[in-house]
Amino acid sequence: MHGAMLQPMITVLKLLALSSILAIGAAALADDSPNTQTRKQKMQECMNRQRTSNSGLSDHDMKKACTKELDAADHRPAIPPSPALVPGK
Repeated sequence: MHGAMLQPMITVLKLLALSSILAIGAAALADDSPNTQTRKQKMQECMNRQRTSNSGLSDHDMKKACTKELDAADHRPAIPPSPALVPGK
């Protein structure tokens, strides 16, 4: 009698454990996903930031500033190197 009553509880616990593992795995994968914004989207966001913070700049000057910012970001490594791996430090 007790075995029959425990079986549904064991099944629920197994499902709970499995769903927890899946949720943790999905969160870990989501953290590793690359930024999927296109350059055009990044430029739009930068231009919007420039408009709100530097209302005196012309569109041409804002675009130049954003182009420099995006170019610098493209050449910057996504993850900075460990100080132990940098020569001279």
